[in-house]
Amino acid sequence: MEKDIDYYMALPYTRELVPDPIVGWGVKIKELPNCMSQGETPEEALRMIEDAMRGWLEVELEAGDPIPEPKAEEEFSGKTVLRMPKWLHRRLAEYAEEEGMSLNQCLVSILASGVEGAEHKKLATQIEQIQVRIRNLESKTLSSRHVNMIRDDE
Repeated sequence: MEKDIDYYMALPYTRELVPDPIVGWGVKIKELPNCMSQGETPEEALRMIEDAMRGWLEVELEAGDPIPEPKAEEEFSGKTVLRMPKWLHRRLAEYAEEEGMSLNQCLVSILASGVEGAEHKKLATQIEQIQVRIRNLESKTLSSRHVNMIRDDE
């Protein structure tokens, strides 16, 4: 079977949707590098990513580049062993007690907020890069229109 755009569009790629204070919502396809879009609402962002994905796939297929496929979900137990300095263990235990939660709940909360913050920052940076490219393209388009207008006046 030939793997065409329809084949790839039907695969269960991971869509990562993140709120953004400037554009509303950013969205990217986790497995496809730099395949991203945005929208004012989550629904609009998810519609827009379909067009972005189709365009991304077209370019890669035309170039003959390999296209990553989604990976099967791995099973995780939810358990891990974490080694840390004694002073940090003590401080985290004290903090957890102050907050009225178990040390485990405290660690999960801290880790989750750190991961979410890092993901949001990464996506915001990618969206900002796209916006710069769009502004550059718009600027070039406006410059060429200006040149054409001057030529028309001559």
